[in-house]
Amino acid sequence: MRATQTVVYTPVEGAAELFPPQFVEYLEGWLNGRGAKGIDSLVGRPGGRLALIDVLATARISVAQTAQRVLHRAQAEDSGERHDFPLMKRLLHEELADILRLLRPALSGPAYQAAEVRDRKAVKIAMRWIRNYTELDFRSLGSYTRAQLDGIASEPDAF
Repeated sequence: MRATQTVVYTPVEGAAELFPPQFVEYLEGWLNGRGAKGIDSLVGRPGGRLALIDVLATARISVAQTAQRVLHRAQAEDSGERHDFPLMKRLLHEELADILRLLRPALSGPAYQAAEVRDRKAVKIAMRWIRNYTELDFRSLGSYTRAQLDGIASEPDAF
C-alpha cells in the first residue's frame, strides 16, 4: 500500500469496542498473573461471546491491528475519525474510566485500589506497546520482566 492511499476502516457491529480498549483488560489480566481472562465489555448487548480469552495472544493481535491503523491513518467509516495516537489514547482512557466505574460497586478499599493501579499500569503499557509496533519493534509482552513493565508504567505516556 502506498503511503498516500486512504484506508477506510469499516467497523463490524461491536468491533469498535474491541480495539484498542480491551487492551486494558488484557494487560490487567497479564499483570495479575492470569493467562486467560473472562472479558465481556459488551454486557447487555445481543450476541454470544467467548467466556475466556488468551490475554497475551489476543493482545498481540490487537496491538498489531491497531498499529496498522495508526501507521496508515485509517479512517473510520462511521465517524470519519483518523486512527492516530491521540484517538488511541482517548479510547484507552475512556475504557479505563468505564472499567473503573464498573469495578467501584464490586470492589472496595484495598482490592479496588490494587485493581485501579493495575488498570492504570495496563493503559501505560498499552500505549508503549502500540508505539513500539508503529516503530516496527515487535517485542512480545511476555519477554518483559515485571520490573521492566513497572518501569514502563512509571514513564511518561508513550504518546
